[in-house]
Amino acid sequence: MTLGNLRPFALAILALLLAGCIASENPLFDAATAVTPAAAGRYEKQQMEEGRWTKLRLGTLKLEGRTYEWKGDDEAEDPRFSLYPAGKDNFVVHAPNTEPGKQANYYALMQQTAEGYLFYQPLCSDLKKVRLPERLRPKIVKDNCLYSDRATLAEALSFYASVMEPDVRYVPAKP
Repeated sequence: MTLGNLRPFALAILALLLAGCIASENPLFDAATAVTPAAAGRYEKQQMEEGRWTKLRLGTLKLEGRTYEWKGDDEAEDPRFSLYPAGKDNFVVHAPNTEPGKQANYYALMQQTAEGYLFYQPLCSDLKKVRLPERLRPKIVKDNCLYSDRATLAEALSFYASVMEPDVRYVPAKP
């Protein structure tokens, strides 16, 4: 399994920075505990269309220490993110934001599969629609769903992934 599927996480991180997101005021994870389940290399980002995965773009996933950086072939941004275990084959994606006036920590979920990586990037409004159990509900501030506990965040993201389709899939690029 390679990191090509992590590409959706990087792109999702960018989107999270621009919309009502799943966030926290302070980091919920220790950078020293980040894991690196995906290999650096070339990946194909795919989106589900009419019941089948179709290619969106190619890109390169880089790994520096425990931090990933995604660069799509046609993208100007280089989002950086880290991954943290969240149960069997699930990883919380943490993307710090340095943009002034925005929440500093954004989150999504990556799920490792035999084919690659599925990326779930719910917006705050999406979490409201799936009717999270009360114990998993976030504090809502403006457009953001804020979590203050990593276990609750991971469980809420995993619940979302259990009832919704992934936003994108990343698979190793074919030569």
